[in-house]
Amino acid sequence: MKTTQLTLITATVLLGAGCPKGGGAPLAAAPPTIGAPADFSPPVAEQSAGPGGSAVWLVAKPELPLVSVRLVIPGGSSTDPAAQPGLASMADAALLLGAGDRDAAAFAEAMALHAVNLDVSTGKRGTVLAVDCKADQLDFALGLMADVVLRPRFDSAAVEILRDERKAELTQAADEPRLVAALVADQVWFGAEDPRGRRTEGTVPVVSALRGEELRASWTARALPTGATFVVVGAADPAVVGAKLGAHFGAWAGAPSAAAPSWSPPPAVVGGPRLTLVDNPGASQTVLRVVLPGWPQADADQAAGELGVIALGGTFTSRLNRLLREEKGYTYGARAAADSSPGSGRVIISTNVFLDKTGPALTDLLGEVKRFGAGIDAAELEKAKGSVRTDQIEVLGARSSIADTLVGLVLTGRGPGALREELSARLAVTEAAADASAARPRLDAAQIVVVGDLSKVEAEVVKAVTEAAGAAPTLTRLDAAGQPVQR
Repeated sequence: MKTTQLTLITATVLLGAGCPKGGGAPLAAAPPTIGAPADFSPPVAEQSAGPGGSAVWLVAKPELPLVSVRLVIPGGSSTDPAAQPGLASMADAALLLGAGDRDAAAFAEAMALHAVNLDVSTGKRGTVLAVDCKADQLDFALGLMADVVLRPRFDSAAVEILRDERKAELTQAADEPRLVAALVADQVWFGAEDPRGRRTEGTVPVVSALRGEELRASWTARALPTGATFVVVGAADPAVVGAKLGAHFGAWAGAPSAAAPSWSPPPAVVGGPRLTLVDNPGASQTVLRVVLPGWPQADADQAAGELGVIALGGTFTSRLNRLLREEKGYTYGARAAADSSPGSGRVIISTNVFLDKTGPALTDLLGEVKRFGAGIDAAELEKAKGSVRTDQIEVLGARSSIADTLVGLVLTGRGPGALREELSARLAVTEAAADASAARPRLDAAQIVVVGDLSKVEAEVVKAVTEAAGAAPTLTRLDAAGQPVQR
């Protein structure tokens, strides 16, 4: 009985709600009008001096009693000796396996008891220690961070466990075609001798040979306050933050003995595109990765170029995804992104396509690259601007995301007001500027990486590149382990 009554009530509500008596149009017949976008301005961090010659960037967000702290230490994997890729990454990962008076278990328990999240990450340009905690636990959290920075343990048993875990991760990563394609693309674009062309996490042979004393030496050489930056976002008063940093890091001293890497431009591709084929026998999909010249950081055309790349492949409805996924059904998604950094600018296009669609998909992808050189239209430009603005509003809506975004500014040598300046520059780009910048990503200067079952796709891949470029590409073949193959 109750079920019947509930069904009748539900049907009455669904059929009758919002309809005038006796039928007729719904009450909300007219669509709502869309107003002008709300004003938005990215935050600018307040700068001050930190302990030992470090700097402090602070953005106050008192809405919630939470704080995010990031400590950016320059160097990262760029400091690895050429024969020891992965040294800095291993040393950084070992930091959380015990520090100060706490071994690995006690350190993890202390974080859990105080609801403190402490993590570390290693990039090409630096190491980032990240803390997220409640505001009333900031003092305790900074104490843990200071132990990690100044008093890491590098216990032999913990290092042994970490070494085994890292070897397993590297072995597993070799079976991830998309990751293999990304790593190979970096290597062929920058060169194997450039730190940007080496894998941050290292290789199994190198990691297998690393010992605790080497990890300690790597960290000690990099963990210096001069050049380091504390990024603080959340419910934190500048005076209080300064006092707490002084209390925990007051004894931190030292400056790097070696100059920072120059990050010179990578060697240019000349004489037509270069094609690198990586064999992945039995694969049901083929990974396509195309790297083209882009716009280095601070290039006059950077803002215009990045908007053009959004139109090419930066959104779900952009050219590449619309063609390769929606119209042709070659893939579940295709993306393009601009990678602009000091000394280097590139456009990276990536997609996984069905094995039997490899040739046609690559032909159409390269056709879009050539068409992009003619520029974008006014509608695409306005849509790209809207995407940039929306993405930045979303990213900067959360405390931790603001902190992580500011870290990116620090690592690339940009000032605390760069987010505001860059958004303004992008929104001011004209259609003529976007068209002019689109000539930079030339197909004849591309590095094309294909990971797939070469016994089934090699001939059609070579044909597609040759027809698109008008000449046969410079060709390199690698086996599943990344070793050159001669034919």
